[in-house]
Amino acid sequence: MKFIKFLGLIVAFSSLFSCSQTEPTSNDEQTANPIPQLPPLKSFDKKSIASEILAPAPDFTKIPAGAKRKQAFFNFMTPLIYYANQQILEDRKHLLSLLNKTSSLTTAEQQWLEKLAERYKLTDFDPSKPKDRLTLEKRVDMVPIALALAQAANETAWGTSRFAKAGNNYFGQWCYQAGCGIIPRQRDEDASHEVKKFNHPFFSIQDYLRNLNTHASYQQLRQIRYQARNSGHIPSAIEMAEGLVNYSARKEVYVKALQHMIRYNKLTRFNQYTIAEDTASNTTP
Repeated sequence: MKFIKFLGLIVAFSSLFSCSQTEPTSNDEQTANPIPQLPPLKSFDKKSIASEILAPAPDFTKIPAGAKRKQAFFNFMTPLIYYANQQILEDRKHLLSLLNKTSSLTTAEQQWLEKLAERYKLTDFDPSKPKDRLTLEKRVDMVPIALALAQAANETAWGTSRFAKAGNNYFGQWCYQAGCGIIPRQRDEDASHEVKKFNHPFFSIQDYLRNLNTHASYQQLRQIRYQARNSGHIPSAIEMAEGLVNYSARKEVYVKALQHMIRYNKLTRFNQYTIAEDTASNTTP
């Protein structure tokens, strides 16, 4: 619990400051594909967690392509995704406790809900309105590690892309103010977007999770996740990928590529890295 609160300090520092890879599909190649190993579970004390999480990313271009590079990528990214999800799930736990409260909310509790709603881009949030409460519940939730790993690997070619190396951007996020990021080499003449820069991949992950949890383009993803939880099921990376059709201009082709990457690399195993049931809500993430 203490390290969750400490991570809130890391979030504050973030304000100071795509390529894809196709997987082999033949049966022979799938049989030969080595199963990635889970990174060892770590425990950090309050003094060491910031330095551990914000450790520099490896230079993945110097790691041999294939199993070694993939394993290095998973070892680096998995704990970061895990901790970013932890922050969200800690808020979700408190949110659900307030939404399920039988007595009236205190002024402090109402203010907390309003601030949370503001962070999740809900304007004119009214905790007395069931629709607003449900919308907030749908937004404040984790993204399966398997799905985040697949997108990060796809967007950065396993951490080797220009935007990952120069901008710590692992999910292809854009920004629209001059100088806010890196100008794509093949950007149209009349375009103004840049690829957002981050001080560390951890902040890219936080921004990615916030994007999926708030943007109108991913309402389907949030609905799939909510329906799974409401049915007592574990939110599935494969199923939630169906809600990412608007993430890429490739549309359904992009979704199928992510689903294949999850299956081929057996990424659902990495969801074991997620926290236990009693820390999140009524189901295990």
